[in-house]
Amino acid sequence: SLGFNNGQGLVTGGQNASITINGATIERSSNTFEVDGFNVLLNYTTTNTGQPITLTAKTDADNMVDKIKAFVETYNGLVDSLSTLTKEPKYRDYAPLTDEQKEEMDEKEIEAWDKKAKSGLLRSDSIVQSALSKMRADMYSKGSGSNTEFDMLFKIGITTSDKTADNGKLVIKDEEKLRAAIEKDPDAVFELFSGTLDNPGIADKLQKSIKNVTVDKEKKA
Repeated sequence: SLGFNNGQGLVTGGQNASITINGATIERSSNTFEVDGFNVLLNYTTTNTGQPITLTAKTDADNMVDKIKAFVETYNGLVDSLSTLTKEPKYRDYAPLTDEQKEEMDEKEIEAWDKKAKSGLLRSDSIVQSALSKMRADMYSKGSGSNTEFDMLFKIGITTSDKTADNGKLVIKDEEKLRAAIEKDPDAVFELFSGTLDNPGIADKLQKSIKNVTVDKEKKA
């Protein structure tokens, strides 16, 4: 009943999976494989149904939303860090320690002193303050895409905070609007953030602004 005859097994050789896409035949040793970004699972042959196979694609909106949330969180963290540095108190009585002074102190004392000595080094620093202003301008700028429906952050539900103390942090004010934009035209949303060398997106502009302030601070130092 199991197909064995006097202890002799009946062996049949395996066959490759075969699929024809746009006139091109593709063979694989497994029924599961990837073609042009599609994860394909072959369950049966078209001769069983008499119907051709149709492949459809849907944007992974959740993945894009998560990435944009991570961008917003990282940007806001940078704004926080730079703003804090420009407001740190300056302790003028705490000059950098000499080697002789360090020999008379333990590690905790040195660490506490250095923290005071470094505090306020960028207080009211014009270069850092200018960088914060430029970063805010970057967030108001247009992206590089040709679709004007989604070429600015506010058009996909992202705005800057209206609280003065937030120093221009980003806020995802309407996540449903963001998700709808991604589902309607994911390429346009991508181009809003990341463009080309000749036509940069807002993330490219932000990267350039950060690089410029780094170079300017190094020159001043």
